[in-house]
Amino acid sequence: MWSMEQLQNVTSLRTDEHSTWVTFFSTCLATTALLLIALFNQGNLPTSEIGIIICAFGSFTSVIFFLVQNRALAAMKAWEKAIEKIELENNLNSTNQFLQPAQILGGRSIMTVVTFFQVIGWLVGLFYFVCHQS
Repeated sequence: MWSMEQLQNVTSLRTDEHSTWVTFFSTCLATTALLLIALFNQGNLPTSEIGIIICAFGSFTSVIFFLVQNRALAAMKAWEKAIEKIELENNLNSTNQFLQPAQILGGRSIMTVVTFFQVIGWLVGLFYFVCHQS
């Protein structure tokens, strides 16, 4: 039998994981913004060499962000399942109701899709600069 203290600990861990996930997404957006500023800092496209470097770095960081973000999301879902199990075993009312994700266009979906499109965008930019070398 699970104790209320264990339920509180698991809920706290889920909240910490959610905070990490949102923070990582924010960092990803900030990094992308800085790289875009570097890419267009003079109002036009940079030389191919600079474009390749910026887009390669953007691709690399976006892939890392995507992987870490998905790992954090998987951990968050695992904590939510543990919370549900503890509540069922202790015949408790669900405290997990506020954790239910939206079916369409929820934050989880939007954050994952945005990060995925950042990866695609940087790869397209990289392809462009590689193909248009001076």
